Amino acid sequence: MFAITPFQATRYAVVIKGDRTAQEWQPCRVVGVDASGEEPKYIVEIRSADGSSYLDKADLIRKPAPTNQA
Repeated sequence: MFAITPFQATRYAVVIKGDRTAQEWQPCRVVGVDASGEEPKYIVEIRSADGSSYLDKADLIRKPAPTNQA
């Protein structure tokens, strides 16, 4: 793993809703990259509804659109 400058993003996640699964984009903060496998994965920090946070790996993320700061 190597560290990067953290940035806000959204990750593609599979979640369980009742008796079925659904895919959705969830907010996260990218804090690193794990290049130990065949495909690199992003290390992301996730904040739970109760305020706690944990680290997870994500295959697919997207950065927010850039803003014009003139």
